[in-house]
Amino acid sequence: MTLGPRSQAVLFGAVVAGLLWIDLATKAWAFESLGYEHRTSDWAWESQFLWGRLAITFQTSFNRGALFGWGQGWTHWFAGLSVVAVGGILYWLFARQAARSLPVTFCLALIAAGALGN
Repeated sequence: MTLGPRSQAVLFGAVVAGLLWIDLATKAWAFESLGYEHRTSDWAWESQFLWGRLAITFQTSFNRGALFGWGQGWTHWFAGLSVVAVGGILYWLFARQAARSLPVTFCLALIAAGALGN
């Protein structure tokens, strides 16, 4: 399925805005409910699992780096890299008109929303 430039932009913007809102709203809810760093929820789900006990709770934490905490203290660089990545996606989609299919536009919107949410 091919999209026209206008419908492509509307789809991209709606997906990015919707997912960004969900991402930021759930983060705000978690911090409002639990408090900030290293707070654990009162709720827990526990079960006997194989040879031990499995317990699932919620805990707030901040990752001030990248994947698995690598690059601690480089937050501004990673934020800038995310903005550059989103700019590259926008350029590729709209200036170069390289992605005119629904799946590509949708997938790039998911990537852009993830980059902006973090």
